[in-house]
Amino acid sequence: MQIEKTVIVINGRGGAGKDTLCDFAAEIFRVRNFSSIDPIKELARQAGWDGVKDDRSRKFLSDLKQLTTDYNDLPTKYLCERVRDFMASNDELLFVHIRECEQIKHFIEAVGEDVPVLTLLVRRGEARSYGNVSDDNVEDYDYDLIYENNKPINDARFDFHTFMRYALLNNKYRKKVTMTSAGNDAAAVDSPVSPAKISITKSAAENVRQTDDTAADGEKISAEKTPDVAPADSAAADGEKISAEKTPEAAPPAKPLPKSTKTYKWTIWDSIKERLLQLIIILAGAFLVLVYPLSKYVFTRETITITVTDKAIKRYDEKDKYLVYTGGEVYEVTDALPILRFDSSDDYGRLTVGKKYVVKVCGWRIRIFSQYRNIIDVVRQVE
Repeated sequence: MQIEKTVIVINGRGGAGKDTLCDFAAEIFRVRNFSSIDPIKELARQAGWDGVKDDRSRKFLSDLKQLTTDYNDLPTKYLCERVRDFMASNDELLFVHIRECEQIKHFIEAVGEDVPVLTLLVRRGEARSYGNVSDDNVEDYDYDLIYENNKPINDARFDFHTFMRYALLNNKYRKKVTMTSAGNDAAAVDSPVSPAKISITKSAAENVRQTDDTAADGEKISAEKTPDVAPADSAAADGEKISAEKTPEAAPPAKPLPKSTKTYKWTIWDSIKERLLQLIIILAGAFLVLVYPLSKYVFTRETITITVTDKAIKRYDEKDKYLVYTGGEVYEVTDALPILRFDSSDDYGRLTVGKKYVVKVCGWRIRIFSQYRNIIDVVRQVE
């Protein structure tokens, strides 16, 4: 399946199964996988962190990440470098792990409009508090994709494969960079499929610059970004600079989102339909391989009388083919696996030039392919 090169910002609380889902995606796409916490972990190890992810360590990593973000925007600079490498590669998907909602927004603004970006929230089980803002506030963003990761691991593999194919093929409209504020949920339009575990929602924001994104069905909706965070300085390979500024503590209240949105719904029925499609393809292949050759010997069989005028053995593709000339049509005498016929040499030997025979034949005479009807049985000689 051909897809557009896409960056997917993946988020979810600890233990939601994000890395496992990325591994599943790598089974059907060419994938890269990085996290904004990667450079922070290196610093944490130097400070004595042993790699254990308990609640105390998660808070330590979260606080350390916030310090480096305020100081020089290290996490975003690191991810922007990974994006540049990805865009120059032949890989199809780049998963970027970012916990903080404001940093998700800042990252999308930093990479620019030329890089296709989707946001994905992974949920698993009941939400609980981890005691740090990075884990506890992951729901405070308006994500493009939401995946409920509640299936057993074997079922989740196929389910996530289906989810990713559907999401990437149907993503005609790029995400607007807006934050979800309390009491303001994105409006949705009804879908012919009943709502279930996954919703893919496109929303809009106020006071932003608009661009048109033309969909495959000819529709258009505007893509918008809220310039809350200034670009950060970075020595980028392409010469561009990104500057980091801390998000203002007090932001004006968000206005209600407009109702011009587009929603995709996903249910277990969609997974069943994909399995049915695969079954249909398998059955069609079996028909072409097994049923069609057998039907050739069943539906085209007839009994005729011929007079043998000549016989010959011709070599095709390093194999001998027995040919029988009758003064009109030319026939072949060939083994046929579908009807378990393996005595073609014996039948060919029974045919004598100048004699008349009643024979059973099947197949088609297609001259352009040098294809002959096959004598599958010599019934008797006619005196």
